[in-house]
Amino acid sequence: MRLLKVEFVIIELNFHLFEQCKASGFPVIFGDVCHELVLKVAKIEQANLMLLTIPNVIVSQSVVEKSRLINKDLQIVARAEGTDQMNCLYDKGAYMVVLPELEAGLEIARQALLYLNIPAVIIQNYIDSIRKKHQTSALASQGDGNTLTQLKNAQNLIEITWAKIEKNSPLISMSLMDLDIRRKIGTSIVGVIRNDIFRPNPNAEYTFADGDLVAVMGNRDQREAFLKSIIST
Repeated sequence: MRLLKVEFVIIELNFHLFEQCKASGFPVIFGDVCHELVLKVAKIEQANLMLLTIPNVIVSQSVVEKSRLINKDLQIVARAEGTDQMNCLYDKGAYMVVLPELEAGLEIARQALLYLNIPAVIIQNYIDSIRKKHQTSALASQGDGNTLTQLKNAQNLIEITWAKIEKNSPLISMSLMDLDIRRKIGTSIVGVIRNDIFRPNPNAEYTFADGDLVAVMGNRDQREAFLKSIIST
């Protein structure tokens, strides 16, 4: 977070870990995140995002519920150990629930596919499809009222789509500065693969060429708009 220059504060109940955080110079509060007073000291009403790493789902549900009462616009990312726990956290208003075992399995699969020289774009699409399938399954098992809320959240998630620039694309020989994609569409170009070389965060002078694989970040509508823009009409 420091490297990204994002303001944050840690709430820690384990005194040993609290002391480690202090020694490292991190902003940290010693206390139980379940207590409303601790949440208020952490200025939760001003926060945009909460990362909840507590393994106990009962405690996590309580924290999500209390935090959302204080700040209804707060987005909460929490962890869970299974689909049932995931659904419980979504019911309480969590924005996104992460399954560590699923993510670990996906990373193992990614590394294996890289070793087998599967193209990076194919691997990324495969990993994304597995993650989305699991997420959709979890959302579908909830009640109708809360499902609408969660589907809205899922629709607005910031994700990455890989797109290939074909030889007849109107983007050929155009630079990012000329196209002004972020202002016009809302997407960000976060990477390009050309000749098997990955170029992260290309600068404004980067010019597209036939065969470029482009990593596009944005919500679903924005990414779909970009995909339409690269096709010759």
